Amino acid sequence: SATTPTITTTVKRYPEITNATWTNPTTCGGTGQINLNFNTTSVGEGTLSTVPDGAYTISYDGGSFSGVVVTNGEATILDVPAGVYNNLSITVNGCTSQEFPDVVLADPDPPLVNCFNGPNTICEGEQAFLSGFIELGTAPYTVTFEDDNMMFYSISDYQVDANIPLDITETTVFSNFVVTDANGCSASLEVNGECSTIEVTIEVVPLPTATLSSSATDNTVCGAWSGFGSLITAAFEDVTFTASGGDQYTFYLDGLIVQGPGPAAEYTTGAVSTNGDENFSFDVYVDVMNAAGCSATTPTITTTVKRYPEITNATWTNP
Repeated sequence: SATTPTITTTVKRYPEITNATWTNPTTCGGTGQINLNFNTTSVGEGTLSTVPDGAYTISYDGGSFSGVVVTNGEATILDVPAGVYNNLSITVNGCTSQEFPDVVLADPDPPLVNCFNGPNTICEGEQAFLSGFIELGTAPYTVTFEDDNMMFYSISDYQVDANIPLDITETTVFSNFVVTDANGCSASLEVNGECSTIEVTIEVVPLPTATLSSSATDNTVCGAWSGFGSLITAAFEDVTFTASGGDQYTFYLDGLIVQGPGPAAEYTTGAVSTNGDENFSFDVYVDVMNAAGCSATTPTITTTVKRYPEITNATWTNP
């Protein structure tokens, strides 16, 4: 008989990942880290890790981290982008850990852009504006958008519900709203329960062409004076002022409203106080408003009132 050589089989302990913690990225597109702890056993007065100090490869589904340094049973994986890292494992001396923890690193919450609004219409010459309702994310925000004339807008340090002033001279459509928060996280305006459209249209309404005419030839009339002192009043030929260009008219005589606002486009003057003046004039102008509520003021017509000559006495001598 003969005896075979002896085969000695060494049983190595699986390395054990006992704990996995992580820190999420603080900015969108930034990086976080993963912290791993490995099992240790007591040896005399000290401890011995199942993963000796050194540099290792940490594997996960679909990839790996190389050159990860393990010291005293701990390892920190730096510069890890947001993502899913399932089934983390380490191989030591041919033995692969069996715990396979999962780690998910997430970017900060992006802003939620509920809506951007502006006035449906503005009058020619008025300033337009947009304001946005934004939730989540971290203020201040940067808002970018463009209009249908291919002009690009970028508004920094935007605060929620603040007005963004816009200088437009024609009806304009604004779109492609993107909000980026202080963490670099971005979101686009989408149709949702708060907002039914991702575009904002602001119509610019032209001002009415306000005109005013007078029935007085050369803006001059004759009148008769009555009264005395500051109570002198001139009664003169009726003067009719006719305005056009709108839907509502407000007539002013010497700065005071004498008719309107209303649809009547004509105003006829009567007696006017002269404030004691023997020769005087009065001013009439009209605020003209169209159906959209846009107003323009007519030029002022100054009417001069001349006093009738008076034959105060007539005497005669018979033949």
